Amino acid sequence: MSGYRKLKEIVSAFEVVNDCAERAIKMITDFKDATTNVEEQEFLLQVVEEYRKRFDVNSKSSLGKA
Repeated sequence: MSGYRKLKEIVSAFEVVNDCAERAIKMITDFKDATTNVEEQEFLLQVVEEYRKRFDVNSKSSLGKA
């Protein structure tokens, strides 16, 4: 049982995050003040989201590329 207890402690120490939701919130906070018009804000967020999907700007491998 000592192995089980040790493994339980390790697993319980993992930090659980909702990465997808956190990225969406980060994107909104980055661009929310770019415009005051709600329709323009929605369009801007859609454009940024599509750009990030196409160009993979969130990966470590893309950091070294210029």
